[in-house]
Amino acid sequence: EPRSLTVTVVRYTPDAVLIANVEEARYRALASEDGRLLVEARYAVRNNQRSFLKVSLPAGSTVWSAKVAGRPIRPGMAEQDAVLLPLEKGRAGEEAPTFVVELVYLQGIDNWIDRGVARFDLPGLDLPISRTGFELQYSPRFRVELQPGAFRVADDPGTFADAFNRPPNAPRDATSERKSADRSTAGLQALVDRFRNESGGRTVAGALPVHVTFPRFGQSVFLASELTAEAHVPSIELAFKRTRR
Repeated sequence: EPRSLTVTVVRYTPDAVLIANVEEARYRALASEDGRLLVEARYAVRNNQRSFLKVSLPAGSTVWSAKVAGRPIRPGMAEQDAVLLPLEKGRAGEEAPTFVVELVYLQGIDNWIDRGVARFDLPGLDLPISRTGFELQYSPRFRVELQPGAFRVADDPGTFADAFNRPPNAPRDATSERKSADRSTAGLQALVDRFRNESGGRTVAGALPVHVTFPRFGQSVFLASELTAEAHVPSIELAFKRTRR
């Protein structure tokens, strides 16, 4: 017998969900032969539920500078080699926009001798990361070869996240813009200070933020990876060998 089915279709208004994740992480690192690594870490964060981003730095790292959405802040100390960065929040019921969290730090690594394997541990975040790009600049007196792992050698396709590609907004009024920025910076710093007071008087890390310009030096290699889990510490191993001339 003939059969039929009646279906009523109704389009529902989508609701924004609570979300906190890093759409893209970008690292630039400058390695010296005498055992120093300068790293600029930039994270495109989408958030409407978290107050802080916890960053577990490689052992022995020293924070030089930190910014949230372009505003300099002093990160709070969470535990040894871990810092807390205050996050902006999207409004309830709205899609959270992305913003940039920046961190510059210096860490010690093994000296580069004639040949060997260099290991680079990246910061561990308490948020998942969708994609990661890592650019390493190193001495032109060496050749490097990536060892098997989560990263692969790739051509740098440029940044994906809107927060990295968004042009700076033109100021509408210098006085109002300055007052708004001061209020925002004070609010972010108040979060760090509140955590410090509520956690037994822990201090904030680092001196006043400094602007670090990365020079173009020697050779460079770009590595890419996807889907880094929350609290996972990414690592990269590169075999290096001194070139003979």
